[in-house]
Amino acid sequence: MRHYGFLLAAALLSACVEDAQTNHPPVLDEIGPYVISAGTPFQLTLTANHPDGNSLSFASDGAVGPNANPYTPSSAAQFFPLSALFTWTPTSAEIGDYSVEFRVSETDTPDLSSDSEVVTLRVVAPENYGQALFETHCASCHGKTAGGATSKGVRGASAPEILTTLQNVDVMRTLAPKISENEAVAIAETLALFAQTYGSHDDFDPAVRCMTCHDGQTATGQSATHLPTTNDCAACHTTAAWKLTQFDHANILSGCVTCHNGILVIGKPGVHATTTDVCEACHSPEKFYPVIQVDHSQVMPNKCYECHPPIALAR
Repeated sequence: MRHYGFLLAAALLSACVEDAQTNHPPVLDEIGPYVISAGTPFQLTLTANHPDGNSLSFASDGAVGPNANPYTPSSAAQFFPLSALFTWTPTSAEIGDYSVEFRVSETDTPDLSSDSEVVTLRVVAPENYGQALFETHCASCHGKTAGGATSKGVRGASAPEILTTLQNVDVMRTLAPKISENEAVAIAETLALFAQTYGSHDDFDPAVRCMTCHDGQTATGQSATHLPTTNDCAACHTTAAWKLTQFDHANILSGCVTCHNGILVIGKPGVHATTTDVCEACHSPEKFYPVIQVDHSQVMPNKCYECHPPIALAR
Protein backbone atom coordinates (compact mmCIF):
# COMPACT_ATOMS: atom_id res chain seq x y z
CA MET A 1 0.00 0.00 0.00
CA ARG A 2 2.82 2.33 0.83
CA HIS A 3 4.35 1.64 -2.57
CA TYR A 4 1.09 2.47 -4.39
CA GLY A 5 0.57 5.55 -2.23
CA PHE A 6 4.00 6.84 -3.16
CA LEU A 7 3.33 6.33 -6.86
CA LEU A 8 -0.02 8.16 -6.60
CA ALA A 9 1.59 11.13 -4.82
CA ALA A 10 4.36 11.29 -7.43
CA ALA A 11 1.81 11.23 -10.25
CA LEU A 12 -0.21 14.02 -8.67
CA LEU A 13 2.95 16.10 -8.13
CA SER A 14 4.00 15.56 -11.75
CA ALA A 15 0.58 16.64 -12.97
CA CYS A 16 0.70 19.80 -10.87
CA VAL A 17 4.18 20.69 -12.15
CA GLU A 18 3.12 20.05 -15.75
CA ASP A 19 0.01 22.19 -15.27
CA ALA A 20 2.09 25.03 -13.82
CA GLN A 21 4.51 24.84 -16.71
CA THR A 22 1.79 24.97 -19.37
CA ASN A 23 -0.33 27.64 -17.66
CA HIS A 24 -0.32 31.06 -19.39
CA PRO A 25 -0.79 34.50 -17.80
CA PRO A 26 -3.92 36.58 -18.48
CA VAL A 27 -3.75 39.51 -20.90
CA LEU A 28 -5.31 42.85 -19.99
CA ASP A 29 -6.77 44.66 -23.01
CA GLU A 30 -5.19 48.04 -23.71
CA ILE A 31 -6.87 50.80 -21.72
CA GLY A 32 -5.72 54.43 -21.93
CA PRO A 33 -4.99 57.30 -21.84
CA TYR A 34 -8.23 59.22 -21.23
CA VAL A 35 -9.21 62.87 -20.94
CA ILE A 36 -12.05 63.69 -18.54
CA SER A 37 -13.97 66.95 -18.37
CA ALA A 38 -14.38 68.14 -14.78
CA GLY A 39 -17.95 67.56 -13.60
CA THR A 40 -18.61 64.86 -16.21
CA PRO A 41 -19.18 61.26 -15.05
CA PHE A 42 -16.49 58.89 -16.33
CA GLN A 43 -16.83 55.11 -16.57
CA LEU A 44 -14.27 52.53 -17.62
CA THR A 45 -14.90 48.79 -17.85
CA LEU A 46 -11.82 46.59 -17.94
CA THR A 47 -11.64 43.61 -20.26
CA ALA A 48 -9.10 40.80 -20.48
CA ASN A 49 -8.68 37.28 -21.77
CA HIS A 50 -6.89 34.13 -20.66
CA PRO A 51 -5.42 31.70 -23.22
CA ASP A 52 -6.39 28.76 -20.98
CA GLY A 53 -9.86 30.05 -20.16
CA ASN A 54 -9.14 30.35 -16.44
CA SER A 55 -11.26 32.48 -14.12
CA LEU A 56 -10.05 36.09 -13.81
CA SER A 57 -10.26 38.80 -11.15
CA PHE A 58 -9.78 42.56 -11.59
CA ALA A 59 -8.36 45.17 -9.24
CA SER A 60 -7.28 48.81 -9.11
CA ASP A 61 -4.12 49.42 -7.12
CA GLY A 62 -4.31 53.15 -6.62
CA ALA A 63 -3.25 56.48 -8.04
CA VAL A 64 -0.61 59.16 -7.86
CA GLY A 65 -1.43 62.77 -8.75
CA PRO A 66 -2.66 66.14 -7.47
CA ASN A 67 -5.26 65.74 -4.72
CA ALA A 68 -4.96 61.94 -4.88
CA ASN A 69 -5.41 59.87 -1.76
CA PRO A 70 -3.44 56.60 -1.42
CA TYR A 71 -6.07 54.48 -3.14
CA THR A 72 -7.94 56.39 -5.86
CA PRO A 73 -7.84 59.83 -7.56
CA SER A 74 -10.41 61.06 -5.06
CA SER A 75 -12.96 59.76 -2.60
CA ALA A 76 -15.55 60.02 -5.37
CA ALA A 77 -13.74 57.42 -7.48
CA GLN A 78 -14.81 53.80 -7.11
CA PHE A 79 -13.71 50.46 -8.51
CA PHE A 80 -16.06 47.47 -8.55
CA PRO A 81 -14.01 44.26 -8.85
CA LEU A 82 -16.91 41.93 -9.69
CA SER A 83 -17.94 43.99 -12.73
CA ALA A 84 -14.42 45.38 -13.45
CA LEU A 85 -15.98 48.87 -13.50
CA PHE A 86 -14.14 52.08 -12.58
CA THR A 87 -16.24 55.23 -12.08
CA TRP A 88 -15.27 58.79 -11.27
CA THR A 89 -16.82 62.24 -11.50
CA PRO A 90 -13.88 64.58 -10.85
CA THR A 91 -14.48 68.10 -9.62
CA SER A 92 -12.88 71.33 -10.84
CA ALA A 93 -10.59 71.12 -7.79
CA GLU A 94 -9.11 67.92 -9.22
CA ILE A 95 -7.85 69.27 -12.56
CA GLY A 96 -4.54 67.58 -13.34
CA ASP A 97 -2.97 64.29 -14.41
CA TYR A 98 -3.46 61.03 -12.52
CA SER A 99 -1.78 57.66 -12.96
CA VAL A 100 -4.03 54.77 -12.01
CA GLU A 101 -2.91 51.13 -12.10
CA PHE A 102 -5.39 48.46 -13.14
CA ARG A 103 -4.64 44.75 -12.83
CA VAL A 104 -6.07 41.41 -13.90
CA SER A 105 -5.00 38.12 -12.35
CA GLU A 106 -6.02 34.49 -12.21
CA THR A 107 -8.56 34.05 -9.47
CA ASP A 108 -6.84 30.96 -8.05
CA THR A 109 -3.24 32.23 -8.32
CA PRO A 110 -3.38 36.05 -8.14
CA ASP A 111 0.24 36.41 -7.04
CA LEU A 112 1.68 34.13 -9.72
CA SER A 113 -0.17 35.04 -12.90
CA SER A 114 -1.27 38.62 -13.67
CA ASP A 115 -1.09 41.57 -16.07
CA SER A 116 -1.40 45.29 -15.40
CA GLU A 117 -1.34 48.74 -16.98
CA VAL A 118 -0.76 52.19 -15.52
CA VAL A 119 -3.27 54.51 -17.17
CA THR A 120 -3.06 58.31 -17.38
CA LEU A 121 -6.33 60.08 -16.60
CA ARG A 122 -6.21 63.81 -17.42
CA VAL A 123 -8.86 66.01 -15.82
CA VAL A 124 -9.39 69.31 -17.65
CA ALA A 125 -11.67 72.30 -17.35
CA PRO A 126 -14.81 71.91 -19.50
CA GLU A 127 -13.84 74.78 -21.83
CA ASN A 128 -10.49 73.06 -22.56
CA TYR A 129 -11.95 69.60 -23.06
CA GLY A 130 -11.84 69.45 -26.85
CA GLN A 131 -8.34 70.92 -27.03
CA ALA A 132 -7.04 68.44 -24.43
CA LEU A 133 -8.56 65.56 -26.40
CA PHE A 134 -6.97 66.86 -29.60
CA GLU A 135 -3.56 67.26 -27.95
CA THR A 136 -3.75 63.74 -26.48
CA HIS A 137 -4.92 61.85 -29.56
CA CYS A 138 -4.32 63.98 -32.67
CA ALA A 139 -1.68 66.72 -32.39
CA SER A 140 1.36 64.46 -32.83
CA CYS A 141 0.34 63.79 -36.46
CA HIS A 142 -1.90 66.74 -37.41
CA GLY A 143 0.10 69.52 -35.72
CA LYS A 144 -0.57 71.46 -32.54
CA THR A 145 -3.02 73.80 -34.30
CA ALA A 146 -4.30 71.13 -36.74
CA GLY A 147 -2.53 72.74 -39.68
CA GLY A 148 -0.74 69.51 -40.57
CA ALA A 149 2.51 67.78 -39.58
CA THR A 150 3.23 64.18 -40.56
CA SER A 151 -0.42 64.00 -41.65
CA LYS A 152 -2.60 66.59 -43.38
CA GLY A 153 -4.31 69.53 -41.69
CA VAL A 154 -7.79 68.92 -40.28
CA ARG A 155 -8.99 72.39 -39.29
CA GLY A 156 -12.75 72.67 -39.58
CA ALA A 157 -13.38 68.90 -39.66
CA SER A 158 -16.84 67.94 -38.34
CA ALA A 159 -17.68 65.32 -35.72
CA PRO A 160 -19.17 62.90 -38.32
CA GLU A 161 -16.00 63.29 -40.43
CA ILE A 162 -13.86 62.50 -37.38
CA LEU A 163 -15.88 59.39 -36.48
CA THR A 164 -15.92 58.16 -40.09
CA THR A 165 -12.14 58.56 -40.34
CA LEU A 166 -11.62 56.66 -37.09
CA GLN A 167 -13.69 53.75 -38.38
CA ASN A 168 -12.38 53.57 -41.95
CA VAL A 169 -8.70 54.59 -41.93
CA ASP A 170 -6.45 51.71 -40.89
CA VAL A 171 -3.93 53.71 -38.85
CA MET A 172 -6.78 55.42 -36.96
CA ARG A 173 -8.82 52.39 -35.94
CA THR A 174 -6.96 51.86 -32.67
CA LEU A 175 -8.28 55.28 -31.55
CA ALA A 176 -11.91 54.51 -32.37
CA PRO A 177 -12.75 52.84 -29.00
CA LYS A 178 -11.20 55.76 -27.11
CA ILE A 179 -13.19 58.59 -28.72
CA SER A 180 -16.95 58.68 -28.17
CA GLU A 181 -19.46 60.70 -30.18
CA ASN A 182 -19.51 63.40 -27.49
CA GLU A 183 -15.72 63.56 -27.52
CA ALA A 184 -15.71 63.84 -31.32
CA VAL A 185 -18.07 66.80 -31.00
CA ALA A 186 -15.69 68.44 -28.49
CA ILE A 187 -12.72 67.88 -30.83
CA ALA A 188 -14.70 69.28 -33.78
CA GLU A 189 -15.45 72.43 -31.77
CA THR A 190 -11.72 72.86 -31.19
CA LEU A 191 -10.98 72.32 -34.89
CA ALA A 192 -13.59 74.95 -35.76
CA LEU A 193 -11.87 77.36 -33.37
CA PHE A 194 -8.50 76.58 -35.00
CA ALA A 195 -9.99 77.29 -38.43
CA GLN A 196 -11.40 80.59 -37.18
CA THR A 197 -8.15 81.60 -35.46
CA TYR A 198 -5.55 80.40 -37.95
CA GLY A 199 -7.66 80.08 -41.07
CA SER A 200 -8.57 77.11 -43.18
CA HIS A 201 -6.30 76.73 -46.18
CA ASP A 202 -9.36 75.97 -48.31
CA ASP A 203 -10.21 79.68 -48.36
CA PHE A 204 -6.65 80.99 -48.19
CA ASP A 205 -6.28 84.63 -49.18
CA PRO A 206 -3.06 85.12 -51.22
CA ALA A 207 -2.90 88.70 -49.95
CA VAL A 208 -2.21 87.34 -46.46
CA ARG A 209 1.42 86.34 -46.01
CA CYS A 210 1.85 82.70 -44.97
CA MET A 211 4.57 83.75 -42.55
CA THR A 212 1.95 85.52 -40.44
CA CYS A 213 1.21 82.06 -39.02
CA HIS A 214 4.11 79.98 -40.35
CA ASP A 215 6.72 81.67 -38.18
CA GLY A 216 8.08 78.51 -36.55
CA GLN A 217 6.07 79.09 -33.37
CA THR A 218 2.41 79.49 -34.24
CA ALA A 219 2.81 77.00 -37.10
CA THR A 220 5.63 75.26 -38.97
CA GLY A 221 8.06 77.75 -40.51
CA GLN A 222 11.19 77.61 -42.67
CA SER A 223 13.56 74.82 -41.67
CA ALA A 224 17.18 75.46 -40.75
CA THR A 225 18.26 74.17 -44.15
CA HIS A 226 15.79 76.31 -46.13
CA LEU A 227 17.28 78.44 -48.90
CA PRO A 228 17.68 82.07 -47.68
CA THR A 229 14.88 84.16 -49.18
CA THR A 230 12.55 87.04 -48.37
CA ASN A 231 9.81 85.53 -50.52
CA ASP A 232 6.58 84.45 -48.87
CA CYS A 233 5.86 80.71 -48.77
CA ALA A 234 3.13 81.03 -51.43
CA ALA A 235 5.74 82.05 -54.02
CA CYS A 236 6.90 78.44 -54.25
CA HIS A 237 4.53 76.28 -52.19
CA THR A 238 0.82 75.52 -52.27
CA THR A 239 -1.60 75.34 -49.34
CA ALA A 240 -2.05 71.60 -49.90
CA ALA A 241 1.52 70.66 -48.93
CA TRP A 242 5.05 72.00 -48.56
CA LYS A 243 6.12 70.15 -51.72
CA LEU A 244 7.70 72.60 -54.17
CA THR A 245 5.49 73.32 -57.19
CA GLN A 246 7.18 76.42 -58.62
CA PHE A 247 10.11 78.66 -57.80
CA ASP A 248 10.34 82.43 -57.81
CA HIS A 249 14.00 83.51 -57.91
CA ALA A 250 13.22 87.21 -57.58
CA ASN A 251 14.29 87.61 -53.95
CA ILE A 252 16.88 84.87 -53.63
CA LEU A 253 19.81 86.46 -51.85
CA SER A 254 22.33 83.65 -51.59
CA GLY A 255 22.81 79.91 -51.44
CA CYS A 256 22.05 79.17 -55.11
CA VAL A 257 24.25 76.07 -54.98
CA THR A 258 21.87 74.52 -52.43
CA CYS A 259 19.62 73.67 -55.38
CA HIS A 260 21.92 74.28 -58.35
CA ASN A 261 24.30 71.46 -57.49
CA GLY A 262 23.94 69.44 -60.70
CA ILE A 263 21.75 66.88 -58.90
CA LEU A 264 18.57 68.63 -57.84
CA VAL A 265 18.68 71.09 -60.74
CA ILE A 266 21.26 72.26 -63.28
CA GLY A 267 24.60 73.30 -61.81
CA LYS A 268 27.88 74.60 -63.18
CA PRO A 269 28.64 73.09 -66.62
CA GLY A 270 31.95 71.36 -67.33
CA VAL A 271 33.28 74.37 -69.21
CA HIS A 272 32.60 76.76 -66.30
CA ALA A 273 35.58 78.66 -64.97
CA THR A 274 37.13 77.26 -61.80
CA THR A 275 35.43 79.33 -59.11
CA THR A 276 33.80 79.05 -55.73
CA ASP A 277 30.14 78.03 -55.50
CA VAL A 278 28.90 81.57 -54.87
CA CYS A 279 26.76 81.75 -58.02
CA GLU A 280 25.23 85.09 -57.08
CA ALA A 281 28.65 86.75 -57.25
CA CYS A 282 28.40 86.79 -61.04
CA HIS A 283 24.90 85.67 -62.06
CA SER A 284 21.44 87.19 -61.74
CA PRO A 285 18.70 85.34 -59.82
CA GLU A 286 16.46 85.55 -62.91
CA LYS A 287 18.81 83.73 -65.32
CA PHE A 288 22.33 82.43 -65.73
CA TYR A 289 23.15 84.30 -68.93
CA PRO A 290 24.35 86.81 -69.68
CA VAL A 291 26.71 87.19 -66.73
CA ILE A 292 25.89 90.50 -65.05
CA GLN A 293 29.32 90.96 -63.48
CA VAL A 294 32.48 89.05 -62.68
CA ASP A 295 33.68 89.01 -59.11
CA HIS A 296 37.32 88.01 -59.57
CA SER A 297 37.67 87.30 -55.86
CA GLN A 298 35.59 84.14 -56.47
CA VAL A 299 37.99 82.80 -59.13
CA MET A 300 40.39 80.18 -57.84
CA PRO A 301 44.09 81.21 -57.73
CA ASN A 302 46.14 80.66 -60.88
CA LYS A 303 43.01 80.02 -62.97
CA CYS A 304 42.83 83.38 -64.76
CA TYR A 305 44.01 81.80 -68.00
CA GLU A 306 40.70 79.91 -68.30
CA CYS A 307 39.10 83.20 -69.34
CA HIS A 308 42.22 85.18 -70.20
CA PRO A 309 44.38 82.85 -72.34
CA PRO A 310 48.03 83.98 -72.91
CA ILE A 311 47.53 84.34 -76.66
CA ALA A 312 44.77 86.86 -76.02
CA LEU A 313 47.04 88.86 -73.71
CA ALA A 314 49.85 88.81 -76.30
CA ARG A 315 47.65 90.52 -78.84
